[in-house]
Amino acid sequence: MRYRSTRSGKEAGVREVLLGGLAPDGGLYLPADWPRLPDEARRRLAEGATNYAEAMRILVPPFLGDALDRSAFAEVVKAGLARFRHPAIAPLSELGAGLFLLELFHGPTYSFKDYGLQPLGALAAALRGVEQGAAAGPLLILGATSGDTGSAALAAFAGRPGVAIAILHPQGRISEVQRRQMTTIRAANVRNIALEGSFDDCQRLLKRLLARFAAEGRAVMSVNSINWGRILFQSVYHARTAFRLAGLQEGGFKAVRLIVPSGNFGNAFSAILARRMGAPIAGLLLATNRNDALARAFSTGRTRAGAVHRTLSPAMDIQIPSNLERFVHLAGDGDVGDTARRMARLAEEGVLEFPHEWAQRVPLPIRAISVDDDETLAAI
Repeated sequence: MRYRSTRSGKEAGVREVLLGGLAPDGGLYLPADWPRLPDEARRRLAEGATNYAEAMRILVPPFLGDALDRSAFAEVVKAGLARFRHPAIAPLSELGAGLFLLELFHGPTYSFKDYGLQPLGALAAALRGVEQGAAAGPLLILGATSGDTGSAALAAFAGRPGVAIAILHPQGRISEVQRRQMTTIRAANVRNIALEGSFDDCQRLLKRLLARFAAEGRAVMSVNSINWGRILFQSVYHARTAFRLAGLQEGGFKAVRLIVPSGNFGNAFSAILARRMGAPIAGLLLATNRNDALARAFSTGRTRAGAVHRTLSPAMDIQIPSNLERFVHLAGDGDVGDTARRMARLAEEGVLEFPHEWAQRVPLPIRAISVDDDETLAAI
């Protein structure tokens, strides 16, 4: 299995991609060839015959190639799901006729990002064991957080041997609960760094560090959704849920629409990945807060980085969503030169533009809305 940078097309293997982050040219990784689910796997998922662990064993291995054998990956699944409190891992609740809530708060930090980072922590340990053996040097892990990623990453990697992890967060701009989840961990391999500014400032610094280390050939892993492993593991709940709900539709099997809260566009891109695999997803509706970069992008084809507004949902207080780069690359038919030019303009001018019709091309239609704090409280 090979992956390519969105900005140059340069290829990398599974271990380099999952134990790294950015490509050396600053791009993000996407599969060189996109695996699709075989008919038998689709049938099993559609019939609801798989639990969460079984779904993970079906959906993830095609993207790992021969990096791990079947038994080793089964151990990754077991370890990666061991700390979830609900036996169904990600249960569905029916809110009304045709409207369901996917409960993604049953992990150790109560964040949906546990669903990506708990198994990624187990997978990283397994890949390092296969690749380097017991004599491997320490793996440096870096991340930037607006709340969710930091606490979930530390829960996944704190105390692991051979790992050192440092998380950047904006001072005073994350929830108090998540701040305490991060800063009260006493593991010797953990460092929390609070910076003046916004999450976008933290993420910008992180990307500079990752790009510099990559150019120098130094091994550094990112735990943000720029890491493909995050996207891959999060796609499991989207795909499994879509198959389950499609089979419940009156009149036969029908594709479903997903409503996804989104700040950095990673969770939404995980749904796009699920659709590329063959999951029956008919469309995405992105829900953002007052920081409406995604709403502007998918309504007009243009977004500009502005001041970050503080809201009651600080984990989505983001103006420069990293995973829009993956969207631009896919919708632009994999044109690496075009992607590189658009991302260079975003870095230099704070502006990202793409043809508005691209929102219908990736391979499912995307809409996005922005709501303020009053609307958020009313919905709660």
